[in-house]
Amino acid sequence: MHLKQPLALPFACALCGCMLCAVIQAQELTELETLKFTSDIHSTLPADPNATLIVSDDAVYSFDFDSGFAEAVSELGPLDRAGIDGYAEAIPGCARPSAYSLDATASIASQTMRPADVFETNGTIALDGAAAGIPDGVNVDAVSYDPDTCDLILSVDIVAAMNGITFKPDDLIRWDGNSFSLFRVGNFGVNIDALHVLNGGRYLFSMDTDGAVAGLVAQDDDVIESIPGGPGSSQLLAFSPRVLSTTWDPADLVSLFAITAPLGGDFSFTSNRIEIFENAGPLELTVQRANGSEGQVTLDWTTVSDSATFPSDFQPTSGSVVFVDGDNTESFQITINNDALEEGDEQFSVELSIASGDGDIINPSVISVIIIDDETTIFKDSFES
Repeated sequence: MHLKQPLALPFACALCGCMLCAVIQAQELTELETLKFTSDIHSTLPADPNATLIVSDDAVYSFDFDSGFAEAVSELGPLDRAGIDGYAEAIPGCARPSAYSLDATASIASQTMRPADVFETNGTIALDGAAAGIPDGVNVDAVSYDPDTCDLILSVDIVAAMNGITFKPDDLIRWDGNSFSLFRVGNFGVNIDALHVLNGGRYLFSMDTDGAVAGLVAQDDDVIESIPGGPGSSQLLAFSPRVLSTTWDPADLVSLFAITAPLGGDFSFTSNRIEIFENAGPLELTVQRANGSEGQVTLDWTTVSDSATFPSDFQPTSGSVVFVDGDNTESFQITINNDALEEGDEQFSVELSIASGDGDIINPSVISVIIIDDETTIFKDSFES
């Protein structure tokens, strides 16, 4: 089972002008490969076609969009009367381990962890809330890493003044290891309960209650993507565990980490038309890859006969070309048959399609091949040598 992410446009689009609507509709969700999260109460997720996984608040669970199944990925072990409140994994380019926050005080690797602390899997304290100036009674509610700087990005559960700045529960706060600063102004009027910062100013979040965010009505287990653009940002519904199990109806998603799908890229021919003399030998066609080069992608190509037909004028009729990770161009050959018939110029076409891997076919996805006949008064076979 492959579960597609839903595409949800902001409600505000129905009220906006045509030009603004076009801008909003042009925004696309970040494609996710894996989503990891925690529930505040016991819920279930599909683990395979015949089993379910019980989800609780003391572990992190991973959902794979391709398989449609979940598994536990907890690294902390059982927590006594405490639940995971924030979770961030190491990300590429940041030499940092997974980080957590808890909703109650607990002992981790012989260290006492409080709700205002952020700690690493081995018990190292990444943020000592009391020492950093987080007021008593304020909890770190969500944790992520900034992919640009590797700093901790977090939210708090109530309005709090830290380092002379007053932060709201929908603000995103940067901790650079020494001080707090404002990373993003929320302006949503909600409590951000789970967070994952993406590239390009985007981020995923979940709320602690049902409500409306910039016109988008969402529930407390929904994952919302905030996409910058124009004078503000668009909020799109990215995923909801309720599509997997109705047990999530009363549940709240309280921690969040995402693995984005590889940017396989866009594939196309380098032109939409090519001419070749009948006696020129094999025809080489080049396929280019743009806007991403992650992962291996296999393309199929197929010929479509027109005035030039298989097998008298060309062969074979189909084949494949493989782009390995980081590969931007690949070529393949089609044999052009040099016959002795005077038949004028002929043509056929070649079409591309995705066989496996992540990627998209864009224009020109079809190339017309013009075979210039050499059995004319100008190009007689007797003069070819």
